[in-house]
Amino acid sequence: MISMKELLGEHHIDEVSFEITLNLEELKRRINIIRAAWGKPMIVTSGYRNLQDQKRINPKAMKSKHMMGCAVDIADPKGELYAWLQQNPMLLEAVDLYCELGTVDGPKKWVHFQSKPFGSYKPGGTRWFKA
Repeated sequence: MISMKELLGEHHIDEVSFEITLNLEELKRRINIIRAAWGKPMIVTSGYRNLQDQKRINPKAMKSKHMMGCAVDIADPKGELYAWLQQNPMLLEAVDLYCELGTVDGPKKWVHFQSKPFGSYKPGGTRWFKA
């Protein structure tokens, strides 16, 4: 089970707003449904990010859902989780999560999940987006 501590990383719950805390709790609930269905351990590579984290990790994405407590990256070095999610698209809809598509060369080394829709999402459309 993915914990709040894993989603917070080096941060402490007292450092985030009430809204971000609620977002993290909801993200934790949803990602743990995916985790249970996947049936294998999941390693968080990036969860909540403050402004300094975001500037260091991806300064081009200053509206990242990570900063709102609505996104988590899960290690996927072999692309197995990515492939499994592609084969089970209804699961993302059932738990109301969205995922970033891989690159032209295939999946990334992680899977990005977010609990808020991406900008071009239309209800009933794909839960996968290109960053």
